[in-house]
Amino acid sequence: YGTKEIRVTGKTHHDKDSVHIHFADDTGIVCEEIFEFPYSDEPITLTKELPDLRGNISVKFRFLPGCAFDLDSFVVIPKDK
Repeated sequence: YGTKEIRVTGKTHHDKDSVHIHFADDTGIVCEEIFEFPYSDEPITLTKELPDLRGNISVKFRFLPGCAFDLDSFVVIPKDK
């Protein structure tokens, strides 16, 4: 089926925190998305479109030093048939 988008839910008490998400296969990183989360007392959800990723893909989250991000959840949405 492949991928359509990713939704990340979380919050930060900083003015802004970034979350870097790497999608990789056996040859290395095939896609990187960066989410910029603004300050929020409650979790918020941000969505980004993804390229059509297929096969055995690993997902890795990278948080920069000093980041105070509370990850609630993430979901990868598949393409429609």
